[in-house]
Amino acid sequence: MPYRVKCPLVLVKNQAGLVDYHYGQPMPEGSFGPYIAWLSDEQREQFLAEGFVEEIAEPAEPVDVSDPLQDCLKALEQLGVELSAGAPTARTALRKGGYSFANGVVAQAIKARKAAVTAVRDSKNGE
Repeated sequence: MPYRVKCPLVLVKNQAGLVDYHYGQPMPEGSFGPYIAWLSDEQREQFLAEGFVEEIAEPAEPVDVSDPLQDCLKALEQLGVELSAGAPTARTALRKGGYSFANGVVAQAIKARKAAVTAVRDSKNGE
């Protein structure tokens, strides 16, 4: 059963065990956007209870979820780059790890990671 994101950002652990960033509104250079094809039973229960997602009907056509921003976010996570790291640190780590992304994509990835930290902190503080 697919799901639609109802909040600004949801971090989803995919079937490969990696974290995907799903945004309620697509970012300018793309993101996974508001469509989530799969959730674990635990995530499904939590996200539906919290109102983060809603179940939707299967789309008529497959949804293209491949994009450079998501690939950059995954690479940063795999390389263990701190969530608080800035663009220069991220670019250096990506280069050393053998990755190559446009500066704009890296900048958006840094903004997305920092926004995720802020969103999680705010939700824990009850805001």
